[in-house]
Amino acid sequence: MIQTLPLFEPLDNELLTLLRSLSRQDWSRTTIAGAWTVRDVVGHLLDTPLRRLSFVRDGWPPDVEIRSEADLVRFVNAMNAEGVRTYGRLSPAVLIDLMTLAAAQLRDHLRASAPDDIAAFPVSWAGESTSAHWFDVAREYTERWHHQAQIRLAVGALEPLMTTRFYAPLVATFMRVLPHALRDLEAPESGRIVVIVDGAGGGAWTLTREHAAWHLDGPAGAPGPDAERPDPEPAPLAHVTIPARIAWRLFTKGLSAHDIARDCQASGDHVLAGAVLRSRAIVG
Repeated sequence: MIQTLPLFEPLDNELLTLLRSLSRQDWSRTTIAGAWTVRDVVGHLLDTPLRRLSFVRDGWPPDVEIRSEADLVRFVNAMNAEGVRTYGRLSPAVLIDLMTLAAAQLRDHLRASAPDDIAAFPVSWAGESTSAHWFDVAREYTERWHHQAQIRLAVGALEPLMTTRFYAPLVATFMRVLPHALRDLEAPESGRIVVIVDGAGGGAWTLTREHAAWHLDGPAGAPGPDAERPDPEPAPLAHVTIPARIAWRLFTKGLSAHDIARDCQASGDHVLAGAVLRSRAIVG
């Protein structure tokens, strides 16, 4: 289980402190989130907790039928666009006041369920049709973290989110996309892929092919100098290294293929390594 719920309040506080410091020019800066400006991303960060509170806590879900992953993507994209149109035209002061209220109510709502309860929303990018509440909460954490990071990147203030405290749970959650992302790729039984996120908040993960599925283990840190060395294992089928500073952007469609090829290292089976580097832990 990845513990993220205690991080929501300090993460929200970091966001609110940042927003109160922004100039009028900052609110209009472009971000890596497509055509969205800083104010648009803030509008989205306000829209998503309000939607969850309305749909789940208050029992007013949308009247829509989701039959496939494509249906889900279209629905989420439509909601996101509508939310940005609505809240992205509010003033910074109004956005901050509403964000303070919505974020606090979201935290209270998420705390009301036990970690192993069935989640209101399955984590679809991990291939799950039913998820534990803790995993849905971790997914929500990644949403709030990476959109705040988009704002911070635009205004040159990313560092507060790159601490191990905030970043390690995000990376660990994103890595859980890998078994689903590679689900259609065959490999010999017990074949392994090693994925390293290199830097603060990262670690080493191993994907192992067993019984026609990929299984994820990790994270593991580097062994100390006095650690007992295990017997050597066969060489992995593929080895991928992602710099920690860009891992969040890779998993959220925030890097071009050129940037990924330039900054990440891959060896071994290029199909398997390429699938790791094309994995995305968002919907839409």
